Amino acid sequence: ICPMDTPEGGACGLTKSLAMMAHVRVGTFSESVCEQLDLLRTRMSGIACALEAPRAMRVVGLPVLVNGALYAYTDSYETARALTLAFREMRRDGRVPFDTTAALCDAHVIIDTDPGCVLRPLVRVAHLPRLAEWIRECPHPNRVMDYLHARGAIEYVDKQEEAEYRIALSPYEPPPDGWERYTHCEIDPSLIVGLCGSLSPFP
Repeated sequence: ICPMDTPEGGACGLTKSLAMMAHVRVGTFSESVCEQLDLLRTRMSGIACALEAPRAMRVVGLPVLVNGALYAYTDSYETARALTLAFREMRRDGRVPFDTTAALCDAHVIIDTDPGCVLRPLVRVAHLPRLAEWIRECPHPNRVMDYLHARGAIEYVDKQEEAEYRIALSPYEPPPDGWERYTHCEIDPSLIVGLCGSLSPFP
């Protein structure tokens, strides 16, 4: 949501302006995500279906929610973190939709594919060294975003997932404390605001 063109006070919530390049998720059936979670359960220990989880895991473990519905439990925070990271890699590989949310928030593993969620693209800092090379390699200038996304340089995140990241303002110059402290960066600082907000002149 554009922080400049969205009103506050009494009109807050009545009018909303999207930030530039914001993406509204159309939605995907939960079954496709659950199938991928079942595959991860066969490869990772410490994860059990909600109906099969032992009582000790249900008491001390972290629940896995798929579109708000309880689907599984993990036995520890470390397992939940590993599951979240593994699911993000599946998203980057294209095995789940690119706009799927995978977040570890409030002691819950949250996997969301429901419609209506607003996401925005960010550049992964790990791929910054090759960003200029990939842009030059792109065969068509109108497909640069798709080209970078296919190579994992750009990913779409929502607010729940964004809370776990540290985001730099610009890819053009390193932040004062170095790139090592950051996971993502903005494509351009002007994309934080909406179209009307970007027309405001600044010195």
